[in-house]
Amino acid sequence: MHADTAVLTGSRHTAAATPCQDYAAAGTLPNGLTWGIVSDGCSTGGETDLGARAWALAAREVLKIYQDFDASTEDLQHLILEKAAPMLSLLELKDGYATLGIVQAQGKRIRATVFGDGALIARHLDGSITFVNITYTDNAPFYLNYLRQPELADAWRTQYAGQLRRVVTHRLDEGGALIELKTVEEAGGTPWVWQGHVDNDELELVMLATDGATDCGNGLLATIAEFAAIKNPTGEFIKRRVAKLARGWQRTGHMPGDDLSIAAIWLSAEPADTLTTETHNG
Repeated sequence: MHADTAVLTGSRHTAAATPCQDYAAAGTLPNGLTWGIVSDGCSTGGETDLGARAWALAAREVLKIYQDFDASTEDLQHLILEKAAPMLSLLELKDGYATLGIVQAQGKRIRATVFGDGALIARHLDGSITFVNITYTDNAPFYLNYLRQPELADAWRTQYAGQLRRVVTHRLDEGGALIELKTVEEAGGTPWVWQGHVDNDELELVMLATDGATDCGNGLLATIAEFAAIKNPTGEFIKRRVAKLARGWQRTGHMPGDDLSIAAIWLSAEPADTLTTETHNG
């Protein structure tokens, strides 16, 4: 079991000569906990690239210090807020608005926690794919940054009282064709959590991505299938895959407008990679 990350700067930021606002990190801890983190700064701030990194680094420190797969979502949230506070205090408040996604695997269990929006992609042993797209009906995710000041959280809840989190689950066959579609709309003021099991769900690969994953290539489902079409899972497997796709998108003029970050965990019995990797552009 081992993890890798990849980040692409979106064409809109490239054309504007502005920093990539996505960040990713991954690693394996001594107790066998393998993890990946993605973050995506909201464009409303001037330095949300730094805010996204602050949240990701805080989450990384929490995972490394506590090494607890079974920590509750509430504890995880509290500890990340605590670790992020000194770094975010150096920025303007608006620079802290960012999505944060964490995927963890230990033994046979996998868990993803998303504070905001994003996408989860899981490849099964038969080659089929589960793709979960997490969005918000008013495009206003409940970022962790709101919890830094109670009045901010109250204002968000008042302004977006009718907003729902929309979770759309696609099941694709081994050829990438859609075979099942399920949509759930729910209250969105809490983190989104997904849990899987290597054996029960027949999983071999799990990826967590920022919403840039849905702004890539030539068709959403085709692109998701391309992300998961990894043949060589050794080493920097997701970097190689995303880099190959990006070269193709450049040739055909389909580079994503938005930034993209992906953290992927290969769930086979590969030797654990105990090195931490961090990926960002900008």
